[in-house]
Amino acid sequence: MSFPLSPEVTLIILSHLPLPSLSALARTSHIWHEFFETNELEVYRNAAIRHFAIPSSATFDNIETVVSQRALAGSTDWRSFCKTQLSIKQAWLGKSASSVTYHAAAGESVHGIKVDEQKGFIVVTTSGMEPELRVTDMNSGELVWALPKGYVSQSAHCEYHEGLIVFNRGSDLEVWKLVEQEGDEQVFAASSPPDEAQFRAATTANSAFPKRKFTPWALLHPPTDTTIYAFHLAYPTIVAGSNTDMYFWDVPSGSFLQTINFWAGSGELMCLALSADGIAFVSDTISLRGFSLATGLCVFDIPSTQYSYGDNSYTFEADENQAGWLPDAILKPQPVLHRLTPEIPGRLVDQFWSVRLSECGSHLVALLSSSRVIVVPFYRRVIDGVKSFREIALDIQVGSPRGTSRYLALESNRIGVATIQGIYVLSLDLDSCSDNTIPPTIVATRAAGFTAGIALNSLTSLQLGPTGIYFNWFTWPDPVFQSVHAQEVAPDEYREAAYVQALSDDRITTRAENGDETVQVFGFPHRTYSAAAYSINLAPVSLTEEIEEQ
Repeated sequence: MSFPLSPEVTLIILSHLPLPSLSALARTSHIWHEFFETNELEVYRNAAIRHFAIPSSATFDNIETVVSQRALAGSTDWRSFCKTQLSIKQAWLGKSASSVTYHAAAGESVHGIKVDEQKGFIVVTTSGMEPELRVTDMNSGELVWALPKGYVSQSAHCEYHEGLIVFNRGSDLEVWKLVEQEGDEQVFAASSPPDEAQFRAATTANSAFPKRKFTPWALLHPPTDTTIYAFHLAYPTIVAGSNTDMYFWDVPSGSFLQTINFWAGSGELMCLALSADGIAFVSDTISLRGFSLATGLCVFDIPSTQYSYGDNSYTFEADENQAGWLPDAILKPQPVLHRLTPEIPGRLVDQFWSVRLSECGSHLVALLSSSRVIVVPFYRRVIDGVKSFREIALDIQVGSPRGTSRYLALESNRIGVATIQGIYVLSLDLDSCSDNTIPPTIVATRAAGFTAGIALNSLTSLQLGPTGIYFNWFTWPDPVFQSVHAQEVAPDEYREAAYVQALSDDRITTRAENGDETVQVFGFPHRTYSAAAYSINLAPVSLTEEIEEQ
């Protein structure tokens, strides 16, 4: 028996099959087995290109330029690479093994975390008596660079992009750049050069850590007597905001670009985000607005006073039987219920706490104070008048509406949410939401071993990477582990019972004389713990011989 099609055509057809079907097909007959034996490299390289967004020009010899060492997880060829990527994909859904790592070298009192899996390091800022900025190697666990103790501000906010670190010094913004080639230390932004304090700090840090160096790039100054409350790096631009204005700089040159006034009765500034196509989003306590950099005008305005933000709403369902829970998975499936929700008259006063934009710039995600996530796929449709906000927005209640929100993160098609009740990942195909004919499926998972309310109340940072979730969590001196399997971080039965019960909570509100209702959310009294950097690792612990259906 011979193939009716040429090997080239057969390979194209095979690239469209689900990945687990390939190994199954190879076992169906001798002829298929021989085909896979002969063409294994091409079969799995094509699969990697189609299923895992590997560039068609990539070879396995240069794969480390495309994916991180963590994502490779010891892969030796295209076949083992596909096994690894499938395992990671399944781990995000709670269907494959995962583990937890305590990153000791990040130090104590960790406040902010940024992650670069490709370069292999974690950047943290700390609070405490002598606040620091520290960079650790996520693979070896060692401290590879740090600014002198006490140099950064207390609980400094930090932004990061491909080797650029930005943090606040009062209301000024320091920009530092990773030294990647000879001569980098002699170059800086001409329009906003670093000051002597930065150069002195760099000399101290780079002498102590000669293997991995950062050098000052710029010191950006907002107008005199301006207090900066939030800033965001969307390379090549930085935007910073006072309570009335946004200020924009070009990072490569350090040049000041423009000011946009957004006050117009706005509330307290909470968060900023900047799209690649020139829309600056302002999240404040009374609205979520977008401003055109070209005109300075408001082109997107959603007040935080709606009972229902979208026709499609989602809530979490209780699962007392813990269906689908795997003992070796940190992330546990969380059932999600979809409903079509009518528009409800009246005003329910909440607060927008955070806003994030997808890397492609097409999708917007916002977080309200009441553990409520609003997803707006292809938000330009609202600005361009093609669709109404309500038609395309997805309104997701993450757990109990009585619990306060903590943090929002977005990476690829995954949304990370931390609330007073837990740490969650919402997975959905945002790019499939362009026509709105079928409500998108949202798959939710929860880090069920991380549910201590007091610890969640102290969580101040949550980041997603291609293979992990990174956050600060209360700890104690010299924790008893560096990395552990999921079985060592088992859910607490008492907390699980309380969580299940809380999923049936109704929203609590207070009513004003004018009829407005205001949401009431609850946390714990602030407690200061020694918070350390932790990660949930979705890269596989071990691989089976075949890629099987999971």
